[in-house]
Amino acid sequence: MAATEKNIDIYNHGMAAGVEIIVWDPGNGDNQKFSVEYMGDGYYITARGRKLPMDEYGSEIIQNSIHNGNSQKWKIIEIG
Repeated sequence: MAATEKNIDIYNHGMAAGVEIIVWDPGNGDNQKFSVEYMGDGYYITARGRKLPMDEYGSEIIQNSIHNGNSQKWKIIEIG
Protein backbone atom coordinates (compact mmCIF):
# COMPACT_ATOMS: atom_id res chain seq x y z
CA MET A 1 0.00 0.00 0.00
CA ALA A 2 2.40 2.63 -1.24
CA ALA A 3 -0.01 5.53 -0.77
CA THR A 4 -0.01 5.11 3.03
CA GLU A 5 3.46 3.55 3.45
CA LYS A 6 1.74 0.79 5.44
CA ASN A 7 1.56 -2.97 4.92
CA ILE A 8 -1.23 -5.49 5.02
CA ASP A 9 -0.86 -7.31 8.34
CA ILE A 10 -2.44 -10.27 10.17
CA TYR A 11 -3.41 -8.64 13.48
CA ASN A 12 -1.15 -9.54 16.39
CA HIS A 13 0.48 -12.38 14.36
CA GLY A 14 -2.76 -14.37 14.81
CA MET A 15 -2.87 -17.93 13.48
CA ALA A 16 -6.59 -18.73 13.95
CA ALA A 17 -9.51 -18.34 11.57
CA GLY A 18 -11.37 -15.09 12.14
CA VAL A 19 -8.33 -12.95 12.92
CA GLU A 20 -8.66 -9.50 11.33
CA ILE A 21 -6.37 -8.34 8.55
CA ILE A 22 -5.33 -4.75 9.11
CA VAL A 23 -3.02 -2.05 7.72
CA TRP A 24 0.10 -1.57 9.88
CA ASP A 25 3.61 -0.18 9.89
CA PRO A 26 6.08 -2.20 7.81
CA GLY A 27 7.72 -5.11 9.58
CA ASN A 28 9.56 -8.27 8.68
CA GLY A 29 7.20 -10.86 10.18
CA ASP A 30 5.45 -13.66 8.31
CA ASN A 31 2.17 -11.92 9.17
CA GLN A 32 3.08 -9.33 6.49
CA LYS A 33 4.32 -11.80 3.83
CA PHE A 34 1.66 -13.16 1.50
CA SER A 35 1.36 -15.65 -1.32
CA VAL A 36 -1.11 -15.41 -4.17
CA GLU A 37 -2.54 -18.59 -5.69
CA TYR A 38 -4.72 -18.62 -8.80
CA MET A 39 -7.89 -20.69 -8.32
CA GLY A 40 -9.45 -20.49 -11.81
CA ASP A 41 -11.83 -17.61 -11.18
CA GLY A 42 -9.89 -15.58 -8.63
CA TYR A 43 -6.89 -15.62 -6.34
CA TYR A 44 -6.47 -16.83 -2.78
CA ILE A 45 -4.21 -14.51 -0.78
CA THR A 46 -2.62 -16.24 2.19
CA ALA A 47 -0.05 -15.11 4.77
CA ARG A 48 3.13 -17.15 5.06
CA GLY A 49 2.83 -20.10 7.42
CA ARG A 50 -0.97 -20.10 7.33
CA LYS A 51 -3.52 -21.99 5.26
CA LEU A 52 -6.22 -19.40 5.88
CA PRO A 53 -6.92 -17.13 2.89
CA MET A 54 -8.14 -13.55 3.11
CA ASP A 55 -11.91 -13.44 3.33
CA GLU A 56 -14.28 -10.49 3.06
CA TYR A 57 -16.48 -10.69 6.13
CA GLY A 58 -19.00 -7.85 6.21
CA SER A 59 -16.99 -4.64 6.40
CA GLU A 60 -13.81 -6.42 7.54
CA ILE A 61 -11.16 -8.58 5.94
CA ILE A 62 -10.20 -11.64 8.00
CA GLN A 63 -8.23 -14.80 7.51
CA ASN A 64 -10.59 -17.74 7.34
CA SER A 65 -10.81 -21.44 6.61
CA ILE A 66 -11.13 -22.25 2.92
CA HIS A 67 -14.80 -22.48 1.91
CA ASN A 68 -14.51 -21.72 -1.83
CA GLY A 69 -16.90 -18.77 -1.55
CA ASN A 70 -16.59 -15.67 -3.69
CA SER A 71 -15.58 -13.69 -0.59
CA GLN A 72 -12.20 -15.47 -0.72
CA LYS A 73 -11.56 -15.01 -4.43
CA TRP A 74 -9.67 -11.80 -5.16
CA LYS A 75 -8.82 -10.03 -8.40
CA ILE A 76 -5.33 -8.68 -9.00
CA ILE A 77 -5.46 -5.43 -10.96
CA GLU A 78 -2.29 -3.81 -12.23
CA ILE A 79 -2.20 -0.04 -11.88
CA GLY A 80 0.15 2.67 -13.04
